[in-house]
Amino acid sequence: LDLDFDPRLDTAPAQPVRDYVADAIAGAWSGTIVTVVDGFVTTPGVDLASSSPEPIELSRDADLFSTAHEALSPGAALISGALLGAPVLVDVVSTSDATTFPAVHLDVPAGSDAAVVVRMRSQGADAATVVPVITGTVRANARLSLTVVQDWNYDTRSFGRGIITLERDAGL
Repeated sequence: LDLDFDPRLDTAPAQPVRDYVADAIAGAWSGTIVTVVDGFVTTPGVDLASSSPEPIELSRDADLFSTAHEALSPGAALISGALLGAPVLVDVVSTSDATTFPAVHLDVPAGSDAAVVVRMRSQGADAATVVPVITGTVRANARLSLTVVQDWNYDTRSFGRGIITLERDAGL
């Protein structure tokens, strides 16, 4: 892959770089909020997808960014079960100029309806590189309303991937 910039993979943080700051949209949200700061799930009680009983494939193609994501992501936020009882806002925030690897995995139970907004945003003016991955499984006869919003600052580069699997009679 020929890039006109250095993706600075060596800057991936070992923990969130700065503290999370809720903005007006997160502050006004009336459902469930899950925060992912610099790639790290920071909401207490939210499991990582690696704790799921089923293996989750986070990427299907081998390119620079999917390979780096597999190696450097601190884990995917698992949005499932009781978390989906109300509309969910997943607030994915970049707080610095680091290269980060946030991930969200949605698991919508059979026969249920779920509404999820994944909002990816810059907290400041830093020129970050963000490599988000959104994966999910919508079980039989379930429905998922998924909205993805990118609200990055002007200098942030984002290379994202989304893979959603639909079971029989499921809808997205």
